[in-house]
Amino acid sequence: MSNYRGILLLAILGFVVIMANAQTISTTEGPVKVYNEEGLIKAYNIPYAQSPINELRWKAPQPPLKRTAVWDGKGRNTVCAQVRNQVLFAPEPFGEVTGNEDCLYLDIVAPEDRDKTHPVIVWIHGGSNKYGSKSDEVYDAEVLAKNTRAVIVKVNYRLGILGGLYLPQINDSTTETSAGNYLLLDLIQSLKWIRSNISAFGGDASNITLMGESAGCIDIWGLMLSPLSQGLYHKAICSSGFPLVVSKRKARKQSKAALMELLLKTGQANGEKEARHFLRGKNSQKLQKRLYNLDTKTLVKASESFSPKLVDDGYILKSHGLFAVKKSQTANVPMLTGTTKNEATYFLAGKGVGMSYSELWKAVNEGENIDKVEKFIESEDYSDYWKKAESTTKKLLALVNFHYKRYNRFNPDIYKYQFDVKPYNSSWKELFGSTHASDVIYLFGKEKFRDENFFTFLEPSDLDIFRAQVKEFHSYIKNFIETGNPGNVNGTTWENWNRKPENILHIK
Repeated sequence: MSNYRGILLLAILGFVVIMANAQTISTTEGPVKVYNEEGLIKAYNIPYAQSPINELRWKAPQPPLKRTAVWDGKGRNTVCAQVRNQVLFAPEPFGEVTGNEDCLYLDIVAPEDRDKTHPVIVWIHGGSNKYGSKSDEVYDAEVLAKNTRAVIVKVNYRLGILGGLYLPQINDSTTETSAGNYLLLDLIQSLKWIRSNISAFGGDASNITLMGESAGCIDIWGLMLSPLSQGLYHKAICSSGFPLVVSKRKARKQSKAALMELLLKTGQANGEKEARHFLRGKNSQKLQKRLYNLDTKTLVKASESFSPKLVDDGYILKSHGLFAVKKSQTANVPMLTGTTKNEATYFLAGKGVGMSYSELWKAVNEGENIDKVEKFIESEDYSDYWKKAESTTKKLLALVNFHYKRYNRFNPDIYKYQFDVKPYNSSWKELFGSTHASDVIYLFGKEKFRDENFFTFLEPSDLDIFRAQVKEFHSYIKNFIETGNPGNVNGTTWENWNRKPENILHIK
C-alpha cells in the first residue's frame, strides 16, 4: 500500500508541475493553451485564419472558426508547403517537398507579467517568399523577448505558387481580392487577429512593430503600400529588402509561364498547344478544376521555379515599379532599416566555389568537401569572386537606397544601420563575410544551433563579446519599439539617417 501511495503522490506532483507550466488564455475563437518556459509565456501554432485548402486554395484567407475546446498547438507541423532549401531546417532532403497547405498559424513569445502592457513585434520571415517558416530555429525569440520586454509574434504565410499565383480566371470572384497577393492577404489577416487578441498576452495593440528580413522586408513594404493594412501596425524594422511590386501585366505573364510549365510537367495538358488553350481564359472552369485537383506535393514540386511577386492589382496594392513609394499611398511610420556589408556573397558563394546549395550545406554543417572551399580561397579566381560580390552588392544597395531616399522625402523618421560583423575563425568563412541575412543572428541573439542550419558558420566563438553586442543592438530596438527613436545606448546616439552616410550606425 505504501508503494501505491508513493506512486500516486509522484503522479499528483507531476500533474501539478505540468499544470504550473501550462495555462489557458482566451482569444476571439476560444481558449488557447500557453506554456511557461524559460521565464516567458509561449503559445504555439495558433490559427489566425481558416486552413486555405480545398475550395479555399487561391482565395483570400477567411477568419478562423470558433471553438470551445482548448487549442494546444505545441508539436504541430505547420510549415507552409515548399521545396526543401537551405533556409529551412526539415527532415526531408534538399529538393523534396516539405510542409503542407494547412499552415496559417502564428507563435507568441511574451514576458510573464501579463498585467503590464508590452510593445509588440511581429516577425515576418524571409526566403524569397518561396521558402522558410516562422519555426526555423534561427528565429528562436527568447533572447529578443527578454532583452526588449516585447511580445514577439512569428507568422507563417503561404509561399510559392500557393502564395503568389496571379491569374484571375481561375477564380469566380467579381473582385480581385481572390486573385494574387495571397501571401500579403495572409499577413493582413494575421495583423487583424493580433490587433483583436494580443492584449490577452500582455501586448499593446496600439504599439505594433513589423520586423522582417529579405523577403520579409519586401512584404513589410507591401503592407506599407497597401490601403488594407493601414492602422494595423505603427512602426517597422526592415532588413535587406525594398519595395518590389510588379504590374498586373508582368504578374500575369509570369503566372502563365509557370502554369504552362505546371500543366506540362503534371500531364494536365498534352503539349504546349493544349496548355495555351487552357490559359487563354475561355476554359477557366476546366483550368480551375485541373489546378484545384492537383495534390500539394505535385503542385509545389512542378512549380518550384516560380518566384511570387507582389502585384499592383488595383485593390490590395495600387502602385508598382521604381516609383511605387508615393506620399499619398505609403504609410508614414518610424522605420529602422539596415543592410549587410557583403549582401551578394550569399547568392554568389555556391556558384563561385562550384557547389550546389545542398553541397554547401554539407560543407557548412559537416565539413564535407570543405577543402574545396579552402582551395578556391587560395586560387586566382577568389579575387575575381570578390570583385563580382562587391560590384553586385553595390548595385543592390543602390537600389535599396533609391527607394529609401524617396521615402525619406516625406518620412523623416528613418534610422539606418550597416552590419559589418564577419564570421569568426575558419578561413573558409571569409567566403561569406558579412553576408545577406547574417544580421538575423544578432536580431535574435542566436548563440548556438541545436540542429543543422545554414547559418551555423556564424556561431560566435566569444560569447561574452557576442552577448554584449546583441544586448546593445537590442537596447536600440527596445528604444525604437517604445518611442519610434533608437536613442542613445552606451554613450552612442543612433542619429536620424536624413540621407547622410555618417548617420548610418555600423555594427562591428
